[in-house]
Amino acid sequence: MKTLVALFAFVTLAISIQAQNMWGFNAKVYQTKGDFNKNVEAVPVGFSFNFLRGVNEKFAIGAELGIAMYANNEYEYETSSGPITIFEEDCFWTFHGDFRYFFYRTPTLKAYLQARLGLTTFFSSRTPEEETPEFRETFDFHGTAFNTGLGGGMLINCKSLFKKQPGSLNLDLGVALHSGSSTDYRYMGEGSQSVSLDDGIYQSVTNYIDYRIGFVFVPEWRD
Repeated sequence: MKTLVALFAFVTLAISIQAQNMWGFNAKVYQTKGDFNKNVEAVPVGFSFNFLRGVNEKFAIGAELGIAMYANNEYEYETSSGPITIFEEDCFWTFHGDFRYFFYRTPTLKAYLQARLGLTTFFSSRTPEEETPEFRETFDFHGTAFNTGLGGGMLINCKSLFKKQPGSLNLDLGVALHSGSSTDYRYMGEGSQSVSLDDGIYQSVTNYIDYRIGFVFVPEWRD
């Protein structure tokens, strides 16, 4: 999981810097809906990187890569040489194309509407505290759901809150409702101990709301 996150962050940062327009980092909380909510008795929490290129003063297009975890178990596993600690995680990563329309603009604030199209891929991992021949790290993908999303938010220019001249750093607050197709995903409740990553598999549509707070770097703030 740590290696995946590090690689994910490096690739996304490299792409966003090349865009030379807007790039940012977000903390995210997800609210699952419908059968997805019934099967997953936890709140997914994660982060994302996004990059946007301004088409003109009102429109921007780009993409967002995100990763979130919604289950994290720790338990003892008996081996011939004694018990070992196992860390088990159920997660998903997301990729969305992002279209934003900035309908309200001042030197301090930009309010926008947002349309999104992309996917959510579910995966799980089991990692021993110390790897042994009897138990090695395992990783498994479960399924991918295609999503459409609608939402909105605002960029608040941090410097202009205190000075007349706007700066490059902006606070990004947003929310988006996603409609997801049906796919397989895994969920093991807290304290559960599984035999394999095939345990606890569910299938349903994967609708969710994501709430975002982050920072966006905009080299040129144009009013």
